[in-house]
Amino acid sequence: MISGLDHVVVLVSDIGAAKAAYQTLLARAPAWQNSGEGADRVLFTLDNMSIELMAPHGFSVTADRMRSLLGDHEGMLASLCFRVSDIGKMHRRLERVALRPDPVA
Repeated sequence: MISGLDHVVVLVSDIGAAKAAYQTLLARAPAWQNSGEGADRVLFTLDNMSIELMAPHGFSVTADRMRSLLGDHEGMLASLCFRVSDIGKMHRRLERVALRPDPVA
């Protein structure tokens, strides 16, 4: 079963501006940053969850997909990632209720 919210992913068009805004809003520096595979990423770790900002970087399938999702918006919620106590059980439950999750590796 779901035991909590692990993190949210927010797509943004300008990673620098979003990083500065969230740093001010959350009154903390990012815990992690990286760039690769078509995206720039900044992660803010809070007491009970994390916020991951992602922006398109360069020209790739991933970057182009993010740009098309963003359209003319500055940002948008892309994912809610839940914490579970047993990934195998959760996977089977999702299959039973016909949500068809990706295979667990």
